Amino acid sequence: VCIDCSGIHRMLGPTISKVRSVKLDNLSETVLNVFKSLPTDKVNQVWEGMIAEKASIKPNKDSDKDKREAFIRLKYIDRVLVKPLGKVDPLTKVAEAI
Repeated sequence: VCIDCSGIHRMLGPTISKVRSVKLDNLSETVLNVFKSLPTDKVNQVWEGMIAEKASIKPNKDSDKDKREAFIRLKYIDRVLVKPLGKVDPLTKVAEAI
């Protein structure tokens, strides 16, 4: 996550999104193990399961703050990109992967 997007994540608060820095934060072994076992591409298979249908909304390195914030809100608050997994909550699927 780039510095601009990490600021947006932090602004949303820890009940929505938690951002950790491997350089700035003191990370417990448990947190490091979670990061190792859940790489971003695997987690995004859950959180962005429907991104192909809405690919134009995903920000890139040149996107402004408003576009980045709108995407992060859609992804983590509105959860519009999560591919339905039947009756299983996507967060449960992520937790099972840990």
